[in-house]
Amino acid sequence: MFRHRSHTAFSPGRARRSKAARAGALCSVALAAGLSTSCSRGDGVPPGQVQRFLVVKEVTDNLTRLIEFVGTAEQGIQTLSQQRPGTVAARRFLSGAKTGWQNVVVETTNFTPAQAKVVPGLANAVIATHESASQWLLGLVAVSNQIDTGSVGSFQALAPKFALARTDETKARASLATAARTLARMACSLETAHPGLAPAGAAAGDCAAASGLESSTP
Repeated sequence: MFRHRSHTAFSPGRARRSKAARAGALCSVALAAGLSTSCSRGDGVPPGQVQRFLVVKEVTDNLTRLIEFVGTAEQGIQTLSQQRPGTVAARRFLSGAKTGWQNVVVETTNFTPAQAKVVPGLANAVIATHESASQWLLGLVAVSNQIDTGSVGSFQALAPKFALARTDETKARASLATAARTLARMACSLETAHPGLAPAGAAAGDCAAASGLESSTP
């Protein structure tokens, strides 16, 4: 599920590039993304830290979107479970539930091995989420005929088909929470050490988020 891709912000550059040129290119990317306010004015932020910060911000965006898709897919299962098998509504929400988890699988492909090297725990979170979504899809396919025909009286009778999916989802949820805490800590640390990386006040917000995530339970 990890996708290999090249990206200007993350490429190490050709060996013959000077450190100054590389730093300028990274700062330009950061400024264009609205992430940096002063690195281009020679504030001494090492190019490696700019690159690391860009990775953290991109992964944060991707992980936030992935968590939102998981939440939508979970809501789809909850709505489906309230329908009476064999009805038009049940068939419609069955299709919606499948789409929800298919979207989660697709979202897991937005992460790269390079990102996983920078962010501890990211690989575990992405793999666990992919496996959880796959199990939900397998379960939904397995009960499709019963839901379509109404050969069972209620969705509750089909619960055993989703036992593994629910177990995997619990693990995925914990891994996602761990990755989110790690990202918040990394952003807080980088912005505190190098204020020029982000707009004024960003460090306080990210550090507060990190503190809040640390005190919460997955």
